[in-house]
Amino acid sequence: MRSRTSVIFFILPVLITAVVLVLSGCSGKALGYGVVLLSPDEQAVQTGSLVEITDQSDLNNTYGITPEDSDAPYRIDMWRVRFFEDEEEARTSAMEYRDYVRLYGRNLRDGLAIREEPGINSLRVYKMRLGQQVKILRKTGVEEEIGGHRGYWYQVLTSDGVEGYCFDYYLEIFDINAEPKVEEGPDLSELADALTRIYRPIVFQDMIRNRRIRLDRFSQAYGLFPDPDEKTLEVRLFEKNYSFQYSSIKKTGPSNYLLLPAGVEFIVRSEARVQLVFTEEDITYDPVFIYLEQETIEDLRAEEQERRKELFQSILENGPEYSGSAYGRISFREDNRFTWENLDRLVPGIIPDTGYRDGEVGFGYFLGEELRETYDGVMALYFSRAPSKPILFLYRLEESSLKLEFLPERNVEERVVRSGSSSPLIMAFFKS
Repeated sequence: MRSRTSVIFFILPVLITAVVLVLSGCSGKALGYGVVLLSPDEQAVQTGSLVEITDQSDLNNTYGITPEDSDAPYRIDMWRVRFFEDEEEARTSAMEYRDYVRLYGRNLRDGLAIREEPGINSLRVYKMRLGQQVKILRKTGVEEEIGGHRGYWYQVLTSDGVEGYCFDYYLEIFDINAEPKVEEGPDLSELADALTRIYRPIVFQDMIRNRRIRLDRFSQAYGLFPDPDEKTLEVRLFEKNYSFQYSSIKKTGPSNYLLLPAGVEFIVRSEARVQLVFTEEDITYDPVFIYLEQETIEDLRAEEQERRKELFQSILENGPEYSGSAYGRISFREDNRFTWENLDRLVPGIIPDTGYRDGEVGFGYFLGEELRETYDGVMALYFSRAPSKPILFLYRLEESSLKLEFLPERNVEERVVRSGSSSPLIMAFFKS
Protein backbone atom coordinates (compact mmCIF):
# COMPACT_ATOMS: atom_id res chain seq x y z
CA MET A 1 0.00 0.00 0.00
CA ARG A 2 1.25 3.46 -0.93
CA SER A 3 2.16 5.54 2.13
CA ARG A 4 0.37 8.80 3.01
CA THR A 5 3.64 10.74 2.48
CA SER A 6 4.10 9.42 -1.08
CA VAL A 7 0.49 10.30 -1.95
CA ILE A 8 1.03 13.84 -0.68
CA PHE A 9 4.21 14.23 -2.75
CA PHE A 10 2.36 12.94 -5.83
CA ILE A 11 -0.64 15.26 -5.50
CA LEU A 12 1.19 18.39 -4.33
CA PRO A 13 2.81 19.37 -7.74
CA VAL A 14 -0.54 18.95 -9.50
CA LEU A 15 -2.27 21.21 -6.97
CA ILE A 16 0.47 23.83 -7.25
CA THR A 17 0.19 23.85 -11.07
CA ALA A 18 -3.59 24.23 -10.88
CA VAL A 19 -3.30 27.09 -8.39
CA VAL A 20 -0.74 28.87 -10.56
CA LEU A 21 -3.02 28.60 -13.62
CA VAL A 22 -6.00 29.93 -11.67
CA LEU A 23 -4.03 32.80 -10.15
CA SER A 24 -2.46 33.75 -13.49
CA GLY A 25 -5.93 33.81 -15.06
CA CYS A 26 -7.32 35.97 -12.25
CA SER A 27 -4.39 38.30 -11.77
CA GLY A 28 -5.27 40.41 -14.80
CA LYS A 29 -1.65 40.39 -15.93
CA ALA A 30 -1.02 38.89 -19.38
CA LEU A 31 1.52 36.13 -19.83
CA GLY A 32 2.19 37.59 -23.24
CA TYR A 33 0.56 38.44 -26.57
CA GLY A 34 0.04 36.50 -29.75
CA VAL A 35 -1.08 36.45 -33.35
CA VAL A 36 -3.36 33.61 -34.37
CA LEU A 37 -1.74 31.98 -37.39
CA LEU A 38 -4.42 29.36 -38.07
CA SER A 39 -7.66 29.29 -36.12
CA PRO A 40 -9.50 26.01 -35.51
CA ASP A 41 -12.79 27.91 -35.17
CA GLU A 42 -13.25 31.22 -36.99
CA GLN A 43 -16.46 31.93 -35.04
CA ALA A 44 -14.63 31.81 -31.71
CA VAL A 45 -11.34 33.43 -32.75
CA GLN A 46 -10.29 34.59 -36.18
CA THR A 47 -7.07 33.81 -38.01
CA GLY A 48 -4.79 36.83 -37.89
CA SER A 49 -6.35 38.32 -34.75
CA LEU A 50 -4.30 39.81 -31.92
CA VAL A 51 -4.87 38.02 -28.62
CA GLU A 52 -3.82 38.33 -25.03
CA ILE A 53 -2.25 35.14 -23.68
CA THR A 54 -3.43 34.60 -20.13
CA ASP A 55 -1.87 31.22 -19.31
CA GLN A 56 0.06 28.29 -20.75
CA SER A 57 -0.42 24.55 -20.24
CA ASP A 58 2.71 22.60 -21.02
CA LEU A 59 0.83 19.40 -20.29
CA ASN A 60 -1.70 19.99 -23.09
CA ASN A 61 0.48 22.34 -25.18
CA THR A 62 -2.21 25.00 -25.18
CA TYR A 63 -2.59 28.70 -24.42
CA GLY A 64 -5.43 30.37 -22.64
CA ILE A 65 -6.22 33.45 -24.76
CA THR A 66 -8.57 36.37 -24.88
CA PRO A 67 -9.16 37.98 -28.30
CA GLU A 68 -8.61 41.74 -28.41
CA ASP A 69 -12.22 42.44 -29.37
CA SER A 70 -13.77 39.94 -26.96
CA ASP A 71 -13.91 39.11 -23.26
CA ALA A 72 -14.56 35.42 -23.84
CA PRO A 73 -11.57 33.22 -22.87
CA TYR A 74 -10.54 30.46 -25.25
CA ARG A 75 -8.04 27.60 -25.26
CA ILE A 76 -5.98 27.02 -28.38
CA ASP A 77 -3.05 24.84 -29.48
CA MET A 78 0.26 26.63 -28.95
CA TRP A 79 1.45 25.93 -32.51
CA ARG A 80 -1.48 27.95 -33.86
CA VAL A 81 -0.25 31.15 -32.21
CA ARG A 82 2.88 33.26 -32.67
CA PHE A 83 3.94 34.31 -29.14
CA PHE A 84 5.34 37.75 -28.20
CA GLU A 85 6.24 39.14 -24.80
CA ASP A 86 5.79 42.71 -26.03
CA GLU A 87 2.32 43.89 -27.09
CA GLU A 88 3.62 46.32 -29.72
CA GLU A 89 5.70 43.63 -31.40
CA ALA A 90 2.63 41.39 -31.52
CA ARG A 91 0.53 44.23 -32.96
CA THR A 92 3.14 44.94 -35.66
CA SER A 93 3.26 41.24 -36.56
CA ALA A 94 -0.54 41.12 -36.80
CA MET A 95 -0.48 44.08 -39.19
CA GLU A 96 2.16 42.38 -41.39
CA TYR A 97 0.16 39.16 -41.40
CA ARG A 98 -2.99 40.85 -42.74
CA ASP A 99 -1.90 40.29 -46.36
CA TYR A 100 -1.60 36.56 -45.75
CA VAL A 101 -4.62 35.83 -43.54
CA ARG A 102 -6.73 34.46 -46.40
CA LEU A 103 -3.90 32.88 -48.38
CA TYR A 104 -3.47 29.12 -48.56
CA GLY A 105 -1.41 26.80 -50.72
CA ARG A 106 -2.48 23.59 -52.45
CA ASN A 107 0.16 20.96 -53.21
CA LEU A 108 0.33 19.92 -56.88
CA ARG A 109 2.99 17.22 -56.53
CA ASP A 110 2.91 14.19 -54.27
CA GLY A 111 5.83 14.21 -51.85
CA LEU A 112 6.58 17.94 -52.10
CA ALA A 113 9.03 18.88 -49.33
CA ILE A 114 8.64 21.42 -46.57
CA ARG A 115 12.11 22.44 -45.40
CA GLU A 116 13.49 23.86 -42.19
CA GLU A 117 14.91 26.94 -43.94
CA PRO A 118 14.25 28.52 -47.37
CA GLY A 119 16.84 26.57 -49.37
CA ILE A 120 16.97 23.39 -51.45
CA ASN A 121 19.76 21.97 -49.26
CA SER A 122 17.94 22.66 -46.01
CA LEU A 123 16.64 19.76 -43.91
CA ARG A 124 13.28 18.37 -45.02
CA VAL A 125 10.87 18.45 -42.08
CA TYR A 126 7.67 17.33 -43.83
CA LYS A 127 6.55 15.59 -47.03
CA MET A 128 3.16 16.69 -48.34
CA ARG A 129 0.59 14.48 -49.99
CA LEU A 130 -0.98 15.41 -53.29
CA GLY A 131 -3.72 18.04 -52.93
CA GLN A 132 -2.84 18.82 -49.31
CA GLN A 133 -3.52 22.41 -48.24
CA VAL A 134 -1.21 24.48 -46.06
CA LYS A 135 -1.56 27.92 -44.50
CA ILE A 136 0.64 30.60 -46.06
CA LEU A 137 2.45 32.63 -43.38
CA ARG A 138 4.67 34.81 -45.53
CA LYS A 139 6.57 35.01 -48.80
CA THR A 140 10.34 35.42 -48.98
CA GLY A 141 11.50 38.44 -50.93
CA VAL A 142 14.07 36.96 -53.31
CA GLU A 143 13.19 34.98 -56.46
CA GLU A 144 15.33 31.88 -56.99
CA GLU A 145 15.90 29.32 -59.73
CA ILE A 146 15.79 25.67 -58.67
CA GLY A 147 15.99 22.83 -61.16
CA GLY A 148 15.30 25.23 -64.02
CA HIS A 149 12.22 26.67 -62.28
CA ARG A 150 11.97 30.24 -61.04
CA GLY A 151 9.94 30.97 -57.93
CA TYR A 152 9.79 32.03 -54.30
CA TRP A 153 9.97 30.28 -50.97
CA TYR A 154 6.87 30.53 -48.77
CA GLN A 155 6.75 30.01 -45.05
CA VAL A 156 3.86 27.61 -44.46
CA LEU A 157 2.02 25.88 -41.63
CA THR A 158 0.35 22.48 -41.96
CA SER A 159 -2.95 21.56 -40.32
CA ASP A 160 -1.06 19.23 -37.98
CA GLY A 161 1.32 21.89 -36.72
CA VAL A 162 4.47 21.61 -38.83
CA GLU A 163 6.01 24.93 -39.84
CA GLY A 164 8.65 25.38 -42.53
CA TYR A 165 9.39 26.61 -46.05
CA CYS A 166 8.13 25.38 -49.41
CA PHE A 167 9.20 26.37 -52.94
CA ASP A 168 6.16 27.61 -54.81
CA TYR A 169 6.61 26.00 -58.25
CA TYR A 170 4.41 23.05 -57.26
CA LEU A 171 2.30 25.08 -54.82
CA GLU A 172 -0.94 26.67 -56.01
CA ILE A 173 -1.50 29.85 -53.95
CA PHE A 174 -5.15 30.83 -53.52
CA ASP A 175 -7.44 33.10 -51.49
CA ILE A 176 -9.71 30.87 -49.44
CA ASN A 177 -12.55 33.42 -49.53
CA ALA A 178 -12.27 34.36 -53.19
CA GLU A 179 -14.93 33.43 -55.71
CA PRO A 180 -13.79 30.64 -58.03
CA LYS A 181 -12.47 32.00 -61.31
CA VAL A 182 -13.97 30.87 -64.56
CA GLU A 183 -11.18 30.84 -67.12
CA GLU A 184 -10.69 29.37 -70.53
CA GLY A 185 -8.30 26.45 -70.58
CA PRO A 186 -4.79 26.99 -71.92
CA ASP A 187 -3.92 26.20 -75.53
CA LEU A 188 -2.40 22.73 -75.36
CA SER A 189 -2.26 22.03 -79.09
CA GLU A 190 1.55 22.31 -79.16
CA LEU A 191 1.87 19.75 -76.37
CA ALA A 192 -0.78 17.49 -77.87
CA ASP A 193 1.21 17.37 -81.11
CA ALA A 194 4.49 16.73 -79.28
CA LEU A 195 3.02 13.83 -77.32
CA THR A 196 2.26 11.92 -80.53
CA ARG A 197 5.97 11.27 -81.21
CA ILE A 198 8.65 9.03 -79.75
CA TYR A 199 11.92 10.80 -78.89
CA ARG A 200 15.50 9.60 -78.42
CA PRO A 201 18.22 10.69 -75.96
CA ILE A 202 20.14 13.76 -77.18
CA VAL A 203 23.32 11.66 -77.18
CA PHE A 204 21.98 9.97 -80.33
CA GLN A 205 22.59 13.26 -82.12
CA ASP A 206 26.18 13.35 -80.88
CA MET A 207 26.77 9.79 -82.05
CA ILE A 208 25.56 10.66 -85.54
CA ARG A 209 27.54 13.89 -85.74
CA ASN A 210 30.80 12.29 -84.57
CA ARG A 211 30.29 9.04 -86.51
CA ARG A 212 30.47 6.99 -83.32
CA ILE A 213 27.39 4.77 -83.26
CA ARG A 214 27.35 2.64 -80.14
CA LEU A 215 25.21 -0.35 -81.02
CA ASP A 216 24.62 -1.13 -77.33
CA ARG A 217 22.94 2.27 -76.90
CA PHE A 218 21.85 3.49 -80.34
CA SER A 219 18.68 1.46 -80.19
CA GLN A 220 14.92 1.87 -80.33
CA ALA A 221 14.83 0.51 -76.77
CA TYR A 222 15.88 3.92 -75.38
CA GLY A 223 14.03 7.20 -75.39
CA LEU A 224 10.91 9.05 -74.31
CA PHE A 225 7.68 7.17 -75.01
CA PRO A 226 4.51 9.27 -74.47
CA ASP A 227 1.06 7.69 -74.46
CA PRO A 228 -1.51 10.53 -74.49
CA ASP A 229 -4.42 8.08 -74.41
CA GLU A 230 -3.24 6.45 -71.20
CA LYS A 231 -1.71 9.75 -69.98
CA THR A 232 1.66 8.21 -69.27
CA LEU A 233 5.30 8.99 -70.00
CA GLU A 234 7.88 6.22 -70.14
CA VAL A 235 11.51 7.33 -69.95
CA ARG A 236 14.08 4.65 -70.76
CA LEU A 237 17.64 5.80 -70.33
CA PHE A 238 20.86 3.80 -70.35
CA GLU A 239 21.22 3.76 -66.57
CA LYS A 240 17.62 3.87 -65.32
CA ASN A 241 13.98 3.90 -66.38
CA TYR A 242 11.19 6.19 -65.13
CA SER A 243 7.43 5.96 -65.45
CA PHE A 244 5.04 8.88 -64.91
CA GLN A 245 1.24 9.02 -64.79
CA TYR A 246 -0.62 12.31 -65.07
CA SER A 247 -4.25 13.40 -65.02
CA SER A 248 -4.06 17.14 -65.68
CA ILE A 249 -1.82 19.68 -67.39
CA LYS A 250 -0.85 23.16 -66.23
CA LYS A 251 0.73 25.52 -68.75
CA THR A 252 3.56 27.33 -66.95
CA GLY A 253 5.25 29.13 -69.84
CA PRO A 254 5.08 29.74 -73.60
CA SER A 255 6.15 26.13 -74.29
CA ASN A 256 6.31 24.77 -70.74
CA TYR A 257 3.72 22.29 -69.45
CA LEU A 258 3.47 20.80 -65.97
CA LEU A 259 2.03 17.28 -65.91
CA LEU A 260 0.19 16.68 -62.64
CA PRO A 261 0.29 14.93 -60.25
CA ALA A 262 3.49 13.43 -61.68
CA GLY A 263 5.27 16.77 -61.19
CA VAL A 264 7.05 16.48 -64.56
CA GLU A 265 7.66 19.57 -66.65
CA PHE A 266 7.48 18.94 -70.40
CA ILE A 267 9.26 21.67 -72.40
CA VAL A 268 8.86 21.86 -76.17
CA ARG A 269 12.16 23.29 -77.42
CA SER A 270 11.35 22.83 -81.12
CA GLU A 271 9.44 20.47 -83.37
CA ALA A 272 12.24 17.92 -83.05
CA ARG A 273 13.51 18.59 -79.52
CA VAL A 274 11.88 18.35 -76.10
CA GLN A 275 13.09 18.36 -72.51
CA LEU A 276 11.80 16.89 -69.27
CA VAL A 277 12.45 18.29 -65.81
CA PHE A 278 11.62 16.12 -62.81
CA THR A 279 12.83 15.41 -59.29
CA GLU A 280 13.59 12.03 -57.77
CA GLU A 281 14.73 11.78 -54.14
CA ASP A 282 15.60 15.50 -54.01
CA ILE A 283 17.73 15.27 -57.19
CA THR A 284 16.59 17.20 -60.26
CA TYR A 285 16.99 15.62 -63.71
CA ASP A 286 16.56 17.48 -67.00
CA PRO A 287 17.17 15.08 -69.92
CA VAL A 288 16.86 16.37 -73.50
CA PHE A 289 15.42 14.26 -76.31
CA ILE A 290 15.33 14.55 -80.10
CA TYR A 291 12.97 13.13 -82.69
CA LEU A 292 14.40 10.57 -85.12
CA GLU A 293 12.53 8.42 -87.59
CA GLN A 294 12.65 4.76 -86.59
CA GLU A 295 13.93 3.97 -90.09
CA THR A 296 16.82 6.37 -89.54
CA ILE A 297 17.87 4.49 -86.40
CA GLU A 298 17.78 1.13 -88.15
CA ASP A 299 19.62 2.48 -91.21
CA LEU A 300 22.41 3.92 -89.08
CA ARG A 301 22.70 0.73 -87.07
CA ALA A 302 23.02 -1.24 -90.30
CA GLU A 303 25.72 1.14 -91.57
CA GLU A 304 27.69 0.77 -88.34
CA GLN A 305 27.42 -3.00 -88.44
CA GLU A 306 28.69 -2.94 -92.03
CA ARG A 307 31.58 -0.65 -91.06
CA ARG A 308 32.70 -3.06 -88.36
CA LYS A 309 32.35 -5.99 -90.71
CA GLU A 310 34.59 -4.26 -93.26
CA LEU A 311 37.23 -3.56 -90.62
CA PHE A 312 37.42 -7.20 -89.69
CA GLN A 313 37.37 -8.25 -93.34
CA SER A 314 40.41 -6.10 -94.05
CA ILE A 315 42.30 -7.87 -91.24
CA LEU A 316 41.33 -11.24 -92.67
CA GLU A 317 42.36 -10.31 -96.20
CA ASN A 318 45.69 -8.92 -94.99
CA GLY A 319 46.35 -12.07 -92.96
CA PRO A 320 44.55 -13.93 -91.61
CA GLU A 321 47.49 -15.15 -89.52
CA TYR A 322 50.12 -12.82 -88.07
CA SER A 323 53.30 -13.75 -86.23
CA GLY A 324 55.71 -11.71 -84.10
CA SER A 325 59.17 -12.78 -82.97
CA ALA A 326 58.45 -11.77 -79.36
CA TYR A 327 54.67 -11.81 -78.91
CA GLY A 328 53.42 -15.02 -80.45
CA ARG A 329 50.98 -15.70 -83.24
CA ILE A 330 47.44 -14.32 -83.82
CA SER A 331 45.01 -16.13 -86.13
CA PHE A 332 41.68 -14.58 -87.21
CA ARG A 333 38.67 -16.58 -88.47
CA GLU A 334 35.54 -15.72 -90.48
CA ASP A 335 33.21 -15.87 -87.46
CA ASN A 336 34.92 -12.88 -85.79
CA ARG A 337 36.95 -15.25 -83.64
CA PHE A 338 40.66 -15.22 -82.93
CA THR A 339 43.34 -17.39 -81.36
CA TRP A 340 46.52 -15.99 -79.80
CA GLU A 341 49.35 -18.47 -79.23
CA ASN A 342 52.61 -17.99 -77.29
CA LEU A 343 51.57 -14.73 -75.62
CA ASP A 344 53.44 -15.60 -72.40
CA ARG A 345 55.63 -12.51 -72.52
CA LEU A 346 52.51 -10.35 -72.10
CA VAL A 347 51.52 -12.10 -68.85
CA PRO A 348 50.63 -10.63 -66.41
CA GLY A 349 51.30 -7.00 -67.44
CA ILE A 350 48.75 -6.97 -70.28
CA ILE A 351 47.21 -10.46 -70.40
CA PRO A 352 46.11 -11.63 -66.90
CA ASP A 353 47.30 -15.24 -67.24
CA THR A 354 48.37 -17.89 -69.74
CA GLY A 355 44.84 -19.31 -69.86
CA TYR A 356 43.86 -16.45 -72.17
CA ARG A 357 44.06 -18.07 -75.60
CA ASP A 358 41.03 -17.33 -77.76
CA GLY A 359 37.93 -15.22 -78.01
CA GLU A 360 35.99 -12.74 -80.13
CA VAL A 361 37.09 -9.55 -81.87
CA GLY A 362 35.01 -6.34 -81.50
CA PHE A 363 35.17 -2.85 -82.95
CA GLY A 364 32.81 -1.02 -80.59
CA TYR A 365 35.44 1.52 -79.47
CA PHE A 366 36.31 4.69 -81.39
CA LEU A 367 39.36 6.79 -82.15
CA GLY A 368 39.52 10.38 -80.97
CA GLU A 369 40.20 13.00 -83.65
CA GLU A 370 43.91 13.27 -82.85
CA LEU A 371 44.49 9.52 -83.37
CA ARG A 372 42.66 8.98 -86.66
CA GLU A 373 45.67 9.80 -88.83
CA THR A 374 47.95 7.41 -86.95
CA TYR A 375 45.72 4.36 -86.46
CA ASP A 376 43.01 2.52 -88.38
CA GLY A 377 40.91 1.80 -85.31
CA VAL A 378 40.55 0.17 -81.89
CA MET A 379 40.55 -3.60 -81.63
CA ALA A 380 38.79 -5.04 -78.58
CA LEU A 381 39.73 -8.64 -77.78
CA TYR A 382 37.06 -10.38 -75.72
CA PHE A 383 38.91 -13.43 -74.41
CA SER A 384 36.73 -16.44 -73.61
CA ARG A 385 38.33 -16.54 -70.16
CA ALA A 386 36.81 -13.12 -69.28
CA PRO A 387 34.36 -12.04 -72.04
CA SER A 388 33.05 -9.02 -70.10
CA LYS A 389 36.49 -7.41 -69.76
CA PRO A 390 37.94 -6.69 -73.20
CA ILE A 391 41.63 -5.94 -73.66
CA LEU A 392 42.07 -2.99 -76.00
CA PHE A 393 44.66 -2.27 -78.68
CA LEU A 394 45.12 0.56 -81.13
CA TYR A 395 45.91 -1.04 -84.46
CA ARG A 396 47.21 -0.18 -87.90
CA LEU A 397 47.31 -2.41 -90.96
CA GLU A 398 50.20 -2.06 -93.34
CA GLU A 399 51.23 -4.22 -96.25
CA SER A 400 51.41 -7.79 -94.88
CA SER A 401 51.74 -6.55 -91.30
CA LEU A 402 49.68 -5.65 -88.24
CA LYS A 403 50.85 -3.18 -85.60
CA LEU A 404 49.21 -3.28 -82.14
CA GLU A 405 49.62 -0.80 -79.32
CA PHE A 406 48.27 -1.77 -75.89
CA LEU A 407 45.64 0.70 -74.67
CA PRO A 408 45.12 1.22 -70.90
CA GLU A 409 41.50 1.63 -69.77
CA ARG A 410 42.25 5.05 -68.26
CA ASN A 411 42.78 6.41 -71.79
CA VAL A 412 39.20 5.57 -72.78
CA GLU A 413 36.15 7.67 -71.98
CA GLU A 414 32.65 6.62 -73.06
CA ARG A 415 34.15 4.19 -75.60
CA VAL A 416 36.28 6.95 -77.17
CA VAL A 417 40.10 6.80 -77.05
CA ARG A 418 41.28 10.30 -76.19
CA SER A 419 45.03 9.54 -76.33
CA GLY A 420 47.53 6.73 -76.59
CA SER A 421 49.70 5.52 -73.72
CA SER A 422 52.48 7.79 -72.48
CA SER A 423 54.78 4.71 -72.44
CA PRO A 424 53.35 2.64 -75.30
CA LEU A 425 53.99 -1.03 -75.82
CA ILE A 426 53.99 -1.44 -79.61
CA MET A 427 53.95 -4.94 -81.09
CA ALA A 428 54.63 -5.75 -84.73
CA PHE A 429 53.16 -8.86 -86.37
CA PHE A 430 53.71 -10.06 -89.94
CA LYS A 431 51.62 -12.14 -92.25
CA SER A 432 52.53 -15.82 -91.80
